[in-house]
Amino acid sequence: MRPGTIGLDVGGTKCWALVALDDESVSAPPVFESRTPVVQGRSGLADTLRRSLADTISAAKERGVDVRGVGVGLPGLVDSAGTLLFAPHLPGVEGLPVRVLLEDEFGIPVVADNDASLAALAEFASVSESPGEVVMPRRLLMITFGTGIGGGFVYDGKIEGGAHGFSGEIGHMVVERNGLACSCGRRGCWETRASGNALGALGRRRAASQRAPGIVALAGGEVAAVRGEHVAAAARAGDPDALMLLAEWADSVAVGLANLTNIIDPDCFVLGGGLADIADLWLEGVRRRHGVHLNGAALRPRVEIRVAQLGSQAGAKGAALAARGASRA
Repeated sequence: MRPGTIGLDVGGTKCWALVALDDESVSAPPVFESRTPVVQGRSGLADTLRRSLADTISAAKERGVDVRGVGVGLPGLVDSAGTLLFAPHLPGVEGLPVRVLLEDEFGIPVVADNDASLAALAEFASVSESPGEVVMPRRLLMITFGTGIGGGFVYDGKIEGGAHGFSGEIGHMVVERNGLACSCGRRGCWETRASGNALGALGRRRAASQRAPGIVALAGGEVAAVRGEHVAAAARAGDPDALMLLAEWADSVAVGLANLTNIIDPDCFVLGGGLADIADLWLEGVRRRHGVHLNGAALRPRVEIRVAQLGSQAGAKGAALAARGASRA
């Protein structure tokens, strides 16, 4: 049997699982992958993880893979013991001991970390494998735009978790004091302006004034049903209302990137999540507006802003990669 690891990437609505071989690059197609709907609540999430991992272990064995470790990416604060302390988009899961729970159940070494941090690790590995890559970024920031906004920092090839392992919660930096209510309980967080959910909210506000018929049509004619994916699909089809909203969204993305540049001075941003599928419609706008919002932009070296190469698999692949590293330690 060939040695491999399993990566689980938990989101607000689904758990993505895959099997990766130890002797293949991070860019290689997984041996197996699946998605499992996330059941809300503490016991619901625990059951989701158990079910997803059990099914994936069985699939790995059927394909001749000896599973040496499991990595789990979680959307929130994860401590060094692999306990999920807080997840804004998964209410009621506080204090779930994910690593201990799965190790006790399956008898396989488990690594648990923040999902965006693991995605950043995978994207850094992908860059290092890219043919013709001349300059490797030393300070890479991965940002995922989905239900919320996640962030992961990789410095010199290693995840930089901060003093307590909680760095990367960039979606909750406040960009608009007394702004829109956020799932974390505060107001004006970046993810209220620049997440996939925020794009959907922009669409609903415009649709409520009867100015976005194309977007509403994609949502089945219901204004309240408009989501970010409907705005994205309409923008892909060339709908002018959707393209205008996407430009507004891109400007909010650029505001956050400028703030992060002022604070951290990275040499590379990698932007991922579901909206990366239509990056050709917004990437140049983000790059242009980043320069507008950035302090002293004309005097600084250019910060590279690129789209994630691994797409929606980045989190699960990063989790499998972390598990591979732990199994060799």
